[in-house]
Amino acid sequence: MWTPRRPRTRETLKLYVVTCRGATPHEGLCADPASSMAALQSFGLDAVTPQPAVELGTDEYAVLRDGMARRLNCEGAVLYGCNEAGAVVRMWKRRSHAYAMERAAQEAIVTHRLCGVALRSRLAGKLAGLPEEVRRCLGDWEAGRLDYLVRFAAWLHLTRRQTARTDLGGLQDLRRRWITLRDHFTRCVAAHAHVRSQVMHYEPSGDDAVVCVGPQGCGKSTFSRTLYALLRQAGLSPCWINPRRGRRRAAVS
Repeated sequence: MWTPRRPRTRETLKLYVVTCRGATPHEGLCADPASSMAALQSFGLDAVTPQPAVELGTDEYAVLRDGMARRLNCEGAVLYGCNEAGAVVRMWKRRSHAYAMERAAQEAIVTHRLCGVALRSRLAGKLAGLPEEVRRCLGDWEAGRLDYLVRFAAWLHLTRRQTARTDLGGLQDLRRRWITLRDHFTRCVAAHAHVRSQVMHYEPSGDDAVVCVGPQGCGKSTFSRTLYALLRQAGLSPCWINPRRGRRRAAVS
């Protein structure tokens, strides 16, 4: 059972494991959910409440499955399949569609550093490419979260928490502190009208940078020359800077 904890600076996850002494494989893959939750609660730990059992393949199971897929602010659920004796013989996950979109948004914001119109277009394209039945499940998410995430990305840029120079360590720190930063952003825009205005109208400006990183002789300069020529053919005005050409920075513009 994963129980989230939110310290002031970053999120952590603590894993609580319930084991049964002397358990054999014939007693199932794991302890049944009701017993596990009761054991956690006996130690004063937070635990979810297991849903009533339903038979696989029935209308009740379909309602439970589809309801979980539609839930907002929820990663999903772990389902336990039990035999007639009550032993757990199968376990599987059912993720919510909203969680999948939240992960796609985080990838676009952190890894691809998108914000503004570019981010909105990326997420809108992701939504448009989903099956119609999934898209219908995400109507509430689109109405309540799309604008929020675009403004959150703008806030990360405006506060310099994410820039074009943010290295891999900095990006990983953004992922670790994702919930804390979102909470901070929510409080900030609620308290300051000028911040709300800034994030609503923010669009990134300035040149895009392509940084080639690798060991000596791996072809960084060859790739850069080729890219430079292609960009010129496309009618753009690129600037190629080679900081390792001797002690001086060689630039071609």
